[in-house]
Amino acid sequence: MTFHEFGALPADVLLQGLIVGASLMAGTFAGKALVLRMSAAAHGYVLDGLLVCSGLALLWTALG
Repeated sequence: MTFHEFGALPADVLLQGLIVGASLMAGTFAGKALVLRMSAAAHGYVLDGLLVCSGLALLWTALG
């Protein structure tokens, strides 16, 4: 409330923050349900794939 009263936190930024926060919470719960149904091997493969994609994206950005 203090930030809002002094004009440092406009209503649209507050609304965007609430939407992003709610989306992150929903994604966390959905991800947890998905991960709990995975086998340990499948989880490892997904993590390996995500690490490869992240590494490639970093290289692409560095070279571009």
